[in-house]
Amino acid sequence: MLIVGGGAAGTLTAIHLLASTTDPIDLVLVDPAEVPGRGTAFSTEDSLHLLNVPASGMTALPDDPGHFVRWRALTTGTAEQPYEFVPRGVWGRYLSQTLRDELSAAGSRATLTHVRRRARAVDVTGAGVRLTLDDGETLAGDALVIGTGLPAPSVAWAPEAMQASDRFVADPWSPGALDRVTAERCGDVLVVGTGLTMVDVASTVAAEACHDRLVHAISRSGRLPHRHAPEAVDPAVPDVTDWGHDLTSIVDRTREHLRDAEAATGDWRSGVDGLRHRVQDLWGRLSEDDRREFLRSHAGEWNRVRHRIPAPSAERIAELRRQGRLTIGAARVTETRALPRGLRVWLSDGTVRDVAWVVNATGPDSDVRRSGDPLVADLLRPRDGGALAVCATAGMGFRTRDGRLLDSRGHAPAPIWVLGALRRGELWESTAVPEIRVQAAAIAREVASGATALSRSAV
Repeated sequence: MLIVGGGAAGTLTAIHLLASTTDPIDLVLVDPAEVPGRGTAFSTEDSLHLLNVPASGMTALPDDPGHFVRWRALTTGTAEQPYEFVPRGVWGRYLSQTLRDELSAAGSRATLTHVRRRARAVDVTGAGVRLTLDDGETLAGDALVIGTGLPAPSVAWAPEAMQASDRFVADPWSPGALDRVTAERCGDVLVVGTGLTMVDVASTVAAEACHDRLVHAISRSGRLPHRHAPEAVDPAVPDVTDWGHDLTSIVDRTREHLRDAEAATGDWRSGVDGLRHRVQDLWGRLSEDDRREFLRSHAGEWNRVRHRIPAPSAERIAELRRQGRLTIGAARVTETRALPRGLRVWLSDGTVRDVAWVVNATGPDSDVRRSGDPLVADLLRPRDGGALAVCATAGMGFRTRDGRLLDSRGHAPAPIWVLGALRRGELWESTAVPEIRVQAAAIAREVASGATALSRSAV
């Protein structure tokens, strides 16, 4: 069994595959990272970078909702804190440990091989699939699961002079990307984007050691995500049976539901958290035109209420703003010129900023066709009999049948599954751990039930 991606999606799949069968199973996990389970999101060691989901929602095991909370309490020697917002690197270590525990529990019937390469291409064979790696080597397996996570951030908005500058951080989550900025400890920073990535970036580059540095954050809206409630609130899950099948009706009923939830509980967040359990159903009702209209007109608003700032991070950002060390505005970059130790940046609001660094915090490019991932390109390329994959809405991943890849004829003959970010186009809500772990468990059950045993993969 081959798994491409060693972050949350791939590692959760491996965990559930190990737990879903008592037959012999060899797993081959393909990812260049040193340790499975960390991935882009959870490899950060900065303790200021927090999960934006409380600990109670971050279990790796859907059937054991308190698993992560107990693990956290045991490793820290403290009481269980279900509403704690844990550093992301801690959760990465938890996921790695959970994988090791499942592998140990499986004993001699299971092996896990971590191949530290990137996948480049895949072919379907009579016995399963053959994966080609970036060094030309091939791996064979009965089936393939692809959980490569979100694409890298887009830099299409940045002028050529900015993209060419070594003072431009195109991807703040690439290894060591912010180290250069923090090591300098002086010089202002322009952050483009005002979402959750900006919150983490500003927290890092405006650390106390850089107390003279000013951070300027801009985006088209100039608006921050909302913050989490100071205490846990129970989700108000709506009955959406009669909410209709068009965008206007669903948006109207959503706003009504949020008003009702706030009136009943005193907090609109309970309505958002409850609606999360219905989003995939509602998204599935929309036509392609309505989905695209949602992306144009409503996605930003939804993301600000759905993907909220942890309370400690929100307080830190508020303090930086009170100190005058962080400004937030609505603007876009229009022109750039290189300076001896930085960049001069012209903004659409008429201001000009001389900064030492510009950090791209606009978030991942939603269209996988622009990702530059050779494996994605290979899945979409024309072949005899058609491409192995076709894009879902707006290029946000692939079309599937419950996670199993659909080819260009609308069939699912290949033993290839995808999960997480690669299902955004057909599910919308598909990038957070609560959704990914359910998908991973479902794929594991399907793979395990499809054969009495998974044969030993040729490596």
